[in-house]
Amino acid sequence: HGISVPCRGSPTIVDVGANIGLFSLQCLRLNPRSRILAFEPAPPAFSLLEKNLAGAPTVCCYQIALGSRACTSALHFYPEAPGESSRHHRERQMQRIRLKRARCSSGCGDIFAAKEPTLFSEECGAAAAVRTPCLVRSLATFLQAHRWRRVDLLKIDCEGDELAVLAGLGSMLQRVNQVTMEVHDVHGRLWRVLC
Repeated sequence: HGISVPCRGSPTIVDVGANIGLFSLQCLRLNPRSRILAFEPAPPAFSLLEKNLAGAPTVCCYQIALGSRACTSALHFYPEAPGESSRHHRERQMQRIRLKRARCSSGCGDIFAAKEPTLFSEECGAAAAVRTPCLVRSLATFLQAHRWRRVDLLKIDCEGDELAVLAGLGSMLQRVNQVTMEVHDVHGRLWRVLC
């Protein structure tokens, strides 16, 4: 899809929603000189992120969420599915509904339902969430603090905050060479991100 880690020099990479650091590790494998800012607000995932990237001197990890402005928020953390954690409590429920519809239309619904009956439940996870406070800051703040004039690659996987992360760049968005992100196409979100 045209997204790549520059193999020359010391590319600047931002990993938003870094989870345990697999994307950052892959970038370092492709270019060990990569300079990376990795952001992950969920405490257990952040702990593993720090451990996984501990030997990388060009990586800075932050236990923080990114958004359009500085504030304090609540993170809905799901211990059994950390990658679904979000500041938006309905995000997981909407994702489960989409998965259930896809499962039903695939013709494999009974196979999945027999193995894991609650996996695609629309109600799944509401009670399982652990609310934890998290700091939210704009990405522009960190880029300025690190004196980065450009971002070679911006990866965003933040379960509902994609537009807020982009808004938090302000005019610095023009200095981002490549963006790769996961966007759930609900309520026109994909179209808004593309515009």
